[in-house]
Amino acid sequence: MASIEFGSYHRGNSAKYHDCIDARVTCLVACETCSDACLDDKDIAMTRSCMRLDRDCADACAAAIRVMSRGGPLSAELCRLYAEAYRKCTEACRRIAA
Repeated sequence: MASIEFGSYHRGNSAKYHDCIDARVTCLVACETCSDACLDDKDIAMTRSCMRLDRDCADACAAAIRVMSRGGPLSAELCRLYAEAYRKCTEACRRIAA
């Protein structure tokens, strides 16, 4: 499978956020995938809150990726904050999948 090596694009401050950017890309894809899987669940009412969390998390990851790619002043705080958002999203998806 082809992949993009994000490190080749970093310069300046953004280089130190390479691992976090990579993790947020993974998070974004995982959240979108989980949200889509929730749509296939027989009990949509049960998965509704998970889908909302997934969508919020995916949007938040996209925003964090943009800020960290620029090496913006909020990069470190966003990296930490969205790691926590991903943890919550993962927990919700595991409950639905169980």
